[in-house]
Amino acid sequence: MIWAASNPVAARGGDAGGTADLLAAGSAALGLPAEVLAEATRAVLAYDAGRPPPLVAPGWRLAQALWSVGQPAAAHFLAASLLADGPLEGATRRALEQCAFDPGLGFLLELRVLRPLRWQHLPEPAGWALDYSRLQRDPAGELSLFRLPGLLAMLRTLAGVWDPTAGRGTLALKAWPAPRETEDCCRDFLERCRSARGWRAAPRIVHLH
Repeated sequence: MIWAASNPVAARGGDAGGTADLLAAGSAALGLPAEVLAEATRAVLAYDAGRPPPLVAPGWRLAQALWSVGQPAAAHFLAASLLADGPLEGATRRALEQCAFDPGLGFLLELRVLRPLRWQHLPEPAGWALDYSRLQRDPAGELSLFRLPGLLAMLRTLAGVWDPTAGRGTLALKAWPAPRETEDCCRDFLERCRSARGWRAAPRIVHLH
């Protein structure tokens, strides 16, 4: 992934020294006391200590930590800095809130593998597209190595965005190989979510070209 070097809170790196160097600039950018940002950063570093390097960017874990300690404005600011499109649009902001700034969801949004749907003539609640062609932007190739298991992992991360509408909405699949097999996999998973999460419906599935 490419990180904006001018962004003091979105820079690459998960080591303690590199993160500590960002605290002063980061606290000013986020409008937080330095000790609050330092404590959130220590929590992220402690969580990641001894674990394999995460696929998700460290910044998303920090956004989740800030959200969890009651700093929503700072969490949103950091998320916006990580997303290529800059300011958070309403649908993206709500999705991140509903999923408590899940780093996996943030990573998919950052890569634009996941994006909100915009219908020209038929607005619907909670419409989201999963774009397989965007996986080529994953330089490590980790997501595209396992198509269906990877798809299920994405769906598990995404499922919470349909909780407020009790399952009403749309999942759009774009450029996925074996479309029928992929659709069957998604439908089976979403039907299980309907039962497990108490949805009144399951999101309908469409294919984008």
